Amino acid sequence: MTKRHIILASIAFASVVCTAQTTKNITRIEGTAVNYPKCKMLLVSEIGTDIRVHGCDTIPVTDGHFSYDMITEGTPTAYEIVPLNEHLSGSHPVTRFFAETGTVNITFTADKAPRVVKSQSPLNAEYIRYDKECDELFFDRMNHLADSIDSNELRYTPAAKTLLEEIRNATDKQAKDSLLALADSLQKDGKLYSQAHYDLENAWKETFRKQTEHSLSYAEKNVTPVGLYLLNTSTQMKRNFNEHILSRLTDIFNRIYAPKYPDHPMSRAVRNFIAAQTIKPGGRFIDFTAPDMQGNMHTISEEIAGKVALIDFWGSWCGPCRRLSKSMIPIYEAYKDRGFTIVGIARERNADDMKRAIAKDGYTWLNLLELNDGNHIWEKYGISNRGGTTVLVGRNGKILAIHPTADEVKAILDREL
Repeated sequence: MTKRHIILASIAFASVVCTAQTTKNITRIEGTAVNYPKCKMLLVSEIGTDIRVHGCDTIPVTDGHFSYDMITEGTPTAYEIVPLNEHLSGSHPVTRFFAETGTVNITFTADKAPRVVKSQSPLNAEYIRYDKECDELFFDRMNHLADSIDSNELRYTPAAKTLLEEIRNATDKQAKDSLLALADSLQKDGKLYSQAHYDLENAWKETFRKQTEHSLSYAEKNVTPVGLYLLNTSTQMKRNFNEHILSRLTDIFNRIYAPKYPDHPMSRAVRNFIAAQTIKPGGRFIDFTAPDMQGNMHTISEEIAGKVALIDFWGSWCGPCRRLSKSMIPIYEAYKDRGFTIVGIARERNADDMKRAIAKDGYTWLNLLELNDGNHIWEKYGISNRGGTTVLVGRNGKILAIHPTADEVKAILDREL
């Protein structure tokens, strides 16, 4: 397990004592925020972690500059760095680097353009070369095509362009809301965007598919943590997957990377992704053990044996999850004596948050706790980047539905019970 701590740059490198058991890496993270006064703090987190649950390390930006040392242990893994203001806005370019001994220099700009990352350390240099290669092979042309469509105002239909201009010029709120409703209607009818827009979307899909295949080829030929990273990031592009790509990724990982990096966190993520392919209707749920609010351990297979069961993945901080959970309360009360049960599992940083949410929302079924992703249960179910989901399981252990509504659960229960 990779462990990391941010320490002030003033701590001397000589104070770090390397042991025979683990390799310590010291990564100097430095750079500038060019003409970017809103950039006051940087967030640093290991890829694959959710800072809503894990938290993250922070680096202050002073007068547009930052310089910190990060200490990690073991085989280097990839990290993500993002300005706090961009994280809060919910949209930001991905800036990644490898936590290995050496210096990583990053330039942030206010226009959210791709960040400039420079480094001479081996893995970072390899990743920078690979990233540049992908731009030249796949993305430069596509970005140019997208810019051409936008600059020539070809993205929208003539009717949509007229409507959007009216929306921009509208000063009355009621009139503007009415125009926005018309735009929604155009979009639903497929009349908002032009054929050029849809052609561009299809071209992007094909480009990402080719880039995924290129990543797999690179990983097969270049067996380093960068190759493992590419396998890991490929699992996050499921929309580009087909049976061939999934089979190839599985083969490369099991044949090459699993033996070489058995305990690496990115190996764990890929391994769990492959296992999570069973989480679909007709597949089987993945067993896990977790504590309840009193600390008593429960194994999910034992709790749902012989019943139709809804496994409810939620968190106190996830509004949509809690609304869905509350909608299941009348279903649970109506069917709990007929062979139906619900088991909740809350993903939290603090157990008290779960307790308060349960008391407020009124869940009466068993709820378990996934604290700080300690058991990687979300990852095992392939929902790492989401607040939660629900999995409806039949009496035979096979999955009946993924993320069903309360009405859909009721219809299935009427059929199954």
